[in-house]
Amino acid sequence: EIAEIQDLENKPLTPGEVVPMTWAHNGKPVGSKYAYLVGLEKGFWNKFLDYSEKKGVIELYRRLLSEKDGYHLRSDGFDVYKPETFANNTSKEEAEAMEFFAHRYKSAKYKFNMHFVAAWDEAARKDLLKALGDPGLDIALKGIGERFGYDNMT
Repeated sequence: EIAEIQDLENKPLTPGEVVPMTWAHNGKPVGSKYAYLVGLEKGFWNKFLDYSEKKGVIELYRRLLSEKDGYHLRSDGFDVYKPETFANNTSKEEAEAMEFFAHRYKSAKYKFNMHFVAAWDEAARKDLLKALGDPGLDIALKGIGERFGYDNMT
């Protein structure tokens, strides 16, 4: 059975609600027993996008994808960047303490330009977790834990 993406059910979920992903026209699972939708707080994505822009992660992606000088990674290579190198709106102290890494995943083998960016040092990881928690990711994680009967998730 083939269905278009717009056929996916698009009813708003309450924050923390976890339901199997199904097709709107027949209610059948999308194809994987592991495909679920999770309700997030209203404005979650905008808040996280604002954080990513403030920390320079969006600009880092732009530079990596356009391969600007100093931002070309070899296939399956990675490097570490500080926000002060690509964001003008972070304080000097914060920029010196926080690092993000970028990994260019096997671009030679698969012929694509995909990058993974994540917090690298402890200060960046704590800051990122706070940025995810502030708009309500903890509510979504609690819902996932309850849905699958987990006592904790790591």
